[in-house]
Amino acid sequence: MGTITPQKYEGGHASGFDGIALASGRVTAEETWHRRMDPTCCPSGKAVTEWRVGADGLLTAGEPRVTG
Repeated sequence: MGTITPQKYEGGHASGFDGIALASGRVTAEETWHRRMDPTCCPSGKAVTEWRVGADGLLTAGEPRVTG
């Protein structure tokens, strides 16, 4: 069906997932990401990305929504 991968944000890439929620036809991923000035240990950014199943049956990421 697809693979959920961390998204790219202003200043860096997501470093991991805080949670994944599955629902019919979609996956919601809560991500943490490093801002430019964050130390390696401690990402300060948070975002939510919703992935939907397309007509081809594959997952497609929507626009990430920065939440923190």
